[in-house]
Amino acid sequence: MHLLFVVENPKHSDFIKLRTMLISTHMQDLKDVTEDVHYENFRAQCISQISQHARERGKLKRDSAPYESDISETDRLLIQKDEEIRRMQEMLKQMQEKLKVDAQDNGKKHESIIDV
Repeated sequence: MHLLFVVENPKHSDFIKLRTMLISTHMQDLKDVTEDVHYENFRAQCISQISQHARERGKLKRDSAPYESDISETDRLLIQKDEEIRRMQEMLKQMQEKLKVDAQDNGKKHESIIDV
């Protein structure tokens, strides 16, 4: 005597109704967990690999002799921008010093007018 019990047969069990109800009520939670946990883990792993490759590339660049032809266009632009910022800071420093001198001269002129 063999008994055959088919789970997906509605006459034998309520499994299909239970499965449908659980999937429909928990689908958004499943999507959220997938996005929050799995996708963020994948994203963090990718970022970690990219940053590790960048560190290795930077280390290789530091270890090798820096030739002008080996500098990438991005590095060249960064160097130019750094120099530009340095020049602008120097100009700003000179302008501030000039303003201080002018303010001191104006203060002395104002004092001499009051003394008269």
